[in-house]
Amino acid sequence: MTLTGLRNVAHRVDLYTVREELLGTLDGVEGGSLTLQNSDSVKASGSLSVTLTQEIDWLGVRVMPVHIINGIDYPLGMYIPSVPQERHTATTASVDVKLLDKLTILDQVKQERPFTVLKDTNVITAVRSLIDLAGEKAVAITPSSATTRTDQTWDANTSTLRIINDLLGSAGFYSLSCDRLGNYTTSPYVLPADRPVARVMYDDRQSIYTSDFGVEEDLYSIPNKVTCVSTATQSTPALTSIATNTDPESRFSYPRRGIWIPQRVDNLEVTSQAVLDAEAKKRLVEATTAAMTLSLTHAYVPLALNDVIEFRNVKADLHVRATCMSQNISLNPTELMSATYRRVVTL
Repeated sequence: MTLTGLRNVAHRVDLYTVREELLGTLDGVEGGSLTLQNSDSVKASGSLSVTLTQEIDWLGVRVMPVHIINGIDYPLGMYIPSVPQERHTATTASVDVKLLDKLTILDQVKQERPFTVLKDTNVITAVRSLIDLAGEKAVAITPSSATTRTDQTWDANTSTLRIINDLLGSAGFYSLSCDRLGNYTTSPYVLPADRPVARVMYDDRQSIYTSDFGVEEDLYSIPNKVTCVSTATQSTPALTSIATNTDPESRFSYPRRGIWIPQRVDNLEVTSQAVLDAEAKKRLVEATTAAMTLSLTHAYVPLALNDVIEFRNVKADLHVRATCMSQNISLNPTELMSATYRRVVTL
């Protein structure tokens, strides 16, 4: 399906060096797509179909797809092209190029021996150091004074990305991702109910979504009590935090069900009691949020994973805020994208 009435749309793919210096435009791009998934540690992947009009050292470049709408560039991220196989005819050569998230670099770097981050180490300093050791320089991470509460050790062959995300989780940050400009980025986690609305999607004259959409609900496996317990050592006692859903307006709460549906998580690495309290609340909210998922098809809009939309459909009697969980984006800006969103809840 394509949009009607959309003017001045175009697309290009920029070529960069591995140091992310602009080389120019990749010619001959015939199509492609990107897939982003919030639940994956390596969050993005994609593909390009290219008719070769120039000789390219695929190991020595990175690519950035860009939508151009009404003269405004909307970068879609920096990607590593896999080494493709060429297809030749009597007159042309073409390739199908796989696009790899830059997080793949950190995922492929494994520790040769057990790796330890000592107690009282600044978490973000350790994360930036690990990214730098992998040879990556494009970093846009929110600073933090959070320090490790205990020594933390990972086994040999653990990926750098796993270590980074474990450290970020211990400080109450989002897992690492790459932004639209290709920067490694993260910031302190914010509950969905406290995030601003990034986009309104209403069923009015300005509607950008199709009339066909899906709503899925899981009504039975939602906990209303989450207990989180931190790791402990001989000198550092365990911390405990309990988050409960006692909201009488919530279908999943203790007052509505009359019983506790518990969930317990042990041996969490956290930097403080406040972070553990936030983690327990986060897990309870995320479990409750998972009760409703919206599957939408709509015009391309520059939404990031974790962004919140306000969705309304009068016919379905549905007016909710929801968090972006996945996207599938065509590299043709006149084509619709598909995405899934989870309803925001307030507890």
